[in-house]
Amino acid sequence: SPTGTNTYTVTGTDANGCKNTASRTITVNTLPTVTANTTTPSICIGESATLSGGGAVSYAWTGSVTDNVSFNPTVTDTYTVTGTDANGCKNTASATITVNDLPIVTANTTTPSICIGESATLSGGGAVSYVWTGSVTDDVSFDPTVTDTYTVTGTDANGCKNTASATITVNDLPTVTANTTTPIICSGESATLSGGGAVSYVWTGSVTDNVSFDPTVTDTYTVTGTDANGCKNTASATITVNDLPSTATTVNETTITVDLAGATYQWVSDCGVSNDVLDNETGQSFTASVEGNYSVIVTENGCSATSSCIAILFTGIDDAEHSSLINIYPNPNNGSFTIHSSIGGSYKVINELGQTVDTFQLDGINDLNVDFTNIKNGMYMLVRIDNPDNRTISKKIVISR
Repeated sequence: SPTGTNTYTVTGTDANGCKNTASRTITVNTLPTVTANTTTPSICIGESATLSGGGAVSYAWTGSVTDNVSFNPTVTDTYTVTGTDANGCKNTASATITVNDLPIVTANTTTPSICIGESATLSGGGAVSYVWTGSVTDDVSFDPTVTDTYTVTGTDANGCKNTASATITVNDLPTVTANTTTPIICSGESATLSGGGAVSYVWTGSVTDNVSFDPTVTDTYTVTGTDANGCKNTASATITVNDLPSTATTVNETTITVDLAGATYQWVSDCGVSNDVLDNETGQSFTASVEGNYSVIVTENGCSATSSCIAILFTGIDDAEHSSLINIYPNPNNGSFTIHSSIGGSYKVINELGQTVDTFQLDGINDLNVDFTNIKNGMYMLVRIDNPDNRTISKKIVISR
């Protein structure tokens, strides 16, 4: 094993003992300095790499690799190259290619289903940095306008990339309607509000959907409707509440006049009993031709109200003469009193509203003891019902305790 170039001389001796010499030089060539080169010492699985030898003339690689030709490593491995120089001398070198697995990237969304106008946030997981399609910035809120699928590319510390996708569904808002059974009502009447176009409804003003309530003033009510997707929209309805007209009246003898002008009127007789509508009696004033209890229905802005009963009693010289034949004592009284009458017949007691409190017969001979201790204090009128001579016979009764 020569270690360097040298000339070696041989002395040969034959059978006769004669000698002679010869020489031979052996040249010892140094091995080539072979290098093993790789374009990418660390790759991600699925990527390519190229190995190339240096320092020699030809190269042979392990692992079925062809020098300077791209290939696809699947696992981390060390490759050895044998380089041969022009003298046929060989040397080796090695290179390791690390094959990194791809990161397991996840695509995460705070809200996979939103209503249009709402925001969502997309964030990647399993890597170091993330790039999203659709101009989305990782972990930053944005406002999708249509349903779409977004893809994130995640890169890990080795520079390896993988992708994942997430879909955000954008639901339209429901077309909500606000409905009322009666957009215009009179004070004291009821109304019902109901929403439409959604699944559930919440109203302002403490109103319950589709449940009757009693508005007291004109107001606008807003309903928030929520559909099956949880999306909300609003609508409004106004209920106008008209006040009831005033039914205050002024009485002048047998004429009753409604204080409120410009309304419509309907006069009624036998108030509180049969409530008979008087034909053609639709003026602001009414003059009674016979005594009785009267009321008026006043209508303004579509709202009607009925006055209290008004008693009309005819008085005159003849009436007063006959009325003097009736005596009530004591008067005022505490509800217990006696009627003395020289005129028999049917009588009734009416209150200040013209309502009949009691009826009874007087025989014109005997006194009648009456017990009204169960009725309230006030002014009452004893009136004869049957008047064959068309004379009004009446007497005031004052109950005061």
